Amino acid sequence: MRGMLVKDKGEEGIVLTPDGAFVQGKVEEAASLGDEVEVEPPLSRRSFWWLAAAAVAVVCLGLALYRLAVPAPWAYVAVDTVPSVGLALDSRLVVTRQEALNVCGEELLAGEKLAGKTFANALSFLLVRLRAEGYLQEAAGDLVLVTVASRKEDERLAAERVARLVAASLPAGRGTAVVVARVDLATQRQAAKAGLSPGRYLLQQELQQSGVKLQGRKVGEMPLRALEEAYGVRVAALMAGKAAVVVLGGDRNGKKPGGELPGLLAAPVPPAKAE
Repeated sequence: MRGMLVKDKGEEGIVLTPDGAFVQGKVEEAASLGDEVEVEPPLSRRSFWWLAAAAVAVVCLGLALYRLAVPAPWAYVAVDTVPSVGLALDSRLVVTRQEALNVCGEELLAGEKLAGKTFANALSFLLVRLRAEGYLQEAAGDLVLVTVASRKEDERLAAERVARLVAASLPAGRGTAVVVARVDLATQRQAAKAGLSPGRYLLQQELQQSGVKLQGRKVGEMPLRALEEAYGVRVAALMAGKAAVVVLGGDRNGKKPGGELPGLLAAPVPPAKAE
């Protein structure tokens, strides 16, 4: 709204509009009496703040509706071999989201949709794909590391039960080591910030405490067996210091030079029997 400035009150003034109305509002500080100026009535400023407040309210409402429509995952399971893959699960243990956690994981999941599958079916699918793509080889002493985090203790995701699910999708008697570790949600969130699976994140933390400076990108991409050989460690032993661990098969992870791993086999699982 424009008009002639007839009274200067600092940041505000009184303006005579062409239709003969006097309007008080914010005007340019450099304006002089008699100048034609733009005036911003107080009502317009109040309207602006009301609109801003309304916009904030709409955003907050939208976030609330989004959280209702897309609730936080009940559980998060990560599978590491060479690829690293994460699965978010709802309270029915149905996959709601999949994510690749390294380059090989992206290749493994390319074109695949696991959302809507049960956890058991999705896990079986991943292990079959790992075998088909050559990441798990028939003659090799492979290592599968699985980490499980859930909002509450869930027997369906107990380490022993998950280890058996993994074993059911692997050929019997091949010497594959299956390491299943339960971690807390805080660890899962820290791993996500670091761009790693919880398992690889814990391995990085343990190695750093031992004086090994290992960048997140390197620990995120290295095959687990290559990591063991390069740094003279056992993945299961490192994980035992940070989480509840179950080890299935794979004598390489069952012992270290000098004796048994103390407290490692808190819930040992026998090798899966052939059908």
